[in-house]
Amino acid sequence: MISLKGKSTKFWAYTAIIGANIIWGINYVVSKKVVPTHIDPEAITMFRVLGASLLFWVASLFYKYEKVEIADLARMFFAALFGVALNQYLFINGIAKTTPIDAAIIITLNPILVLLLSSLFLHDKITSSKIVGIIIGGFGAISLITYSGTVSFGQEHLLGNILILGNATAYALYLVIVKPTMSKYGSITVMKWVFLFGMLQLTPICIGPFIKYNLLSQTSSVIGDIAFIVIGATFLAYLFTSLALTHIKASTVSIFAYTQPAIAAIFAIFIGMDGLSWIKMGSMVLVCIGVYIASRPSIAIPFVNLKNKP
Repeated sequence: MISLKGKSTKFWAYTAIIGANIIWGINYVVSKKVVPTHIDPEAITMFRVLGASLLFWVASLFYKYEKVEIADLARMFFAALFGVALNQYLFINGIAKTTPIDAAIIITLNPILVLLLSSLFLHDKITSSKIVGIIIGGFGAISLITYSGTVSFGQEHLLGNILILGNATAYALYLVIVKPTMSKYGSITVMKWVFLFGMLQLTPICIGPFIKYNLLSQTSSVIGDIAFIVIGATFLAYLFTSLALTHIKASTVSIFAYTQPAIAAIFAIFIGMDGLSWIKMGSMVLVCIGVYIASRPSIAIPFVNLKNKP
């Protein structure tokens, strides 16, 4: 099984989650290019879950077989429901009914939701460093997002915003549900079952548009973008996240989501879709500072004290 071993397990775990968020940050730009212009939401969702499921099961052939207990299969089923089926479906349909700016702001709620759910179900401590890091990183992410466009939150986007909020909540629940299985099984084992269950859950909704879609009729550029979404933004990103969850708390993993808008902005600037400004640079610095503080062990912060003193 894949595991992060050696003296620097935390280093490799952080490297894995940074890698996942780099991929997801780039995916914002790539997905915007092809959905829904070249492929509809249901078809790309089916491509993602089917493709990743096949890749995880093929990869499992090269690693030690692990028998999964029935109770853990049930946990993986619900992890798939929230982390694959609902997460993928609500996001892609929500983004079609709202603006990317509104959606990105709502998604910044994810680390807060994970922090609360981890405290409730996994008994993780809500440390002062996490709170301060979330505030600083969230402010940086929101300032970067709002500077890039107009925030509306109008009535016409209400349904889309509700779907995106459901997406953020579903992914938060996924991180909390799947975390305990990471201490018992290898990442490939967990992911192959999670994506198999997710594929089965999404098939009734997405199989029709998927079958009708003619991939071979598309240009090589579109095929390449779809391949990146399936292999990079789904298979590799979920694999990297699962590797990180083996050694890092779910609440810490979620905080790295704040880096996605910054990565998306950097990639857009690199390919000529956007420009650089002092506000964007300052926002990115705030994101990095917030993530760094939140990912550290609890540190003494004089103006934040969660403990009641007599």
